[in-house]
Amino acid sequence: MLINMPHLQFPCHYLYWDDVEDHNGIKDKILSKIKQYENTTKDKNPFDACTMNTSIKCRINFLDNDDIDKIVWKSIDKMIVEINSKYGYKIETKNSILTDFWYNIYDKSDFQEQHSHAGDMSIIKNKKYFPVFSGIYILHDNNVNSSVIFKQNEDLPPFRPFFDTSYTTIDTSKIKDIKEGSVILFNSNLDHLVKPCEIPGRVTIAFNVHSTFD
Repeated sequence: MLINMPHLQFPCHYLYWDDVEDHNGIKDKILSKIKQYENTTKDKNPFDACTMNTSIKCRINFLDNDDIDKIVWKSIDKMIVEINSKYGYKIETKNSILTDFWYNIYDKSDFQEQHSHAGDMSIIKNKKYFPVFSGIYILHDNNVNSSVIFKQNEDLPPFRPFFDTSYTTIDTSKIKDIKEGSVILFNSNLDHLVKPCEIPGRVTIAFNVHSTFD
């Protein structure tokens, strides 16, 4: 006789990707804007162990509401619908805000060290917003394969037998439909890195979304 017992499930890492609607139109518009700021942000990389041109600390507003809707909100909505329908979950946020976005320009051999987008909770109008969703939109890339690698946080101890080391790394270069025009969504505390760029001129847009659940 089976007895139903109460249980809780800890949040897990996830990775989702899809092609962005009207990528060519977005690319033509946004890439030209980014090129205007390229020299302004060239020497303002705040990271010690990576090389690329990034606007992460410059707060440059190069996306309009229509761009944000196609890149961020429609992608997150599609992901939630797919996960809920495929796995029987009920992921539901009460409200979400785009907290920040920035571009990264990779010259030949440029890379980014392992990191995550985990951040502090935000309080807006007395409501708590938590870092939940992060994303990478591949705006322009002539490289054959994607160069992003996702990793299970290496600080976590391997609790066996539930821990399988074969699933600790996901190399997106092995996923052929992750390419220019794709947006990759992941939980904000998932570690990732960018391998050295082989063909210069790779441009990505990264972003973070905080959500409230009450």
